Amino acid sequence: MSIILNLNFVIDNQMKFHTSLLFAMVFLLISCSRKALPEKEETHPDEPMQNVSLDKFLKRVQVNVEKHQWKDFLDKCDSASKSNQLVGMKLKEPQYIAMLLGIADTGNSVVVAPTEITLDDLNKIAKARITEYEEFINGLEAFGRITMNDGRKLKIRLRIGIKNNNYYLLEKNN
Repeated sequence: MSIILNLNFVIDNQMKFHTSLLFAMVFLLISCSRKALPEKEETHPDEPMQNVSLDKFLKRVQVNVEKHQWKDFLDKCDSASKSNQLVGMKLKEPQYIAMLLGIADTGNSVVVAPTEITLDDLNKIAKARITEYEEFINGLEAFGRITMNDGRKLKIRLRIGIKNNNYYLLEKNN
């Protein structure tokens, strides 16, 4: 009986050794086949938005706003929402952009008087800073400040959706 127990002990230890050896070989194979991703020092606003970090996405949005790159800004929007607003609701692009940035609201508007927002109004943005964000179950909100050419300061409030690890801009009510 003790010979059988000793034999089972030896077989059990050999199995553990071989299993450990197998795991070590698989780990070594996987770690040797990985390649480091190239690091980018700059953020280019015209690069595709797929699989970028949130920080890079927000930086690109900020650059688009500061440099008045409204086409690139609109390219970062949810396409169904953009189509619904611009085609279905016949909202003009400058109004839609201001709405997305949260600068079309009473008391926090790019225009001083309650008039239609134009590209000329948006192009009076001197500086944009996105300073923080808050995560929610279905996306996040980013906050910051816009400084206008006349010195007025407005609050930025962006809704951002996430789908398949890609970020896109949303309307506030989505």
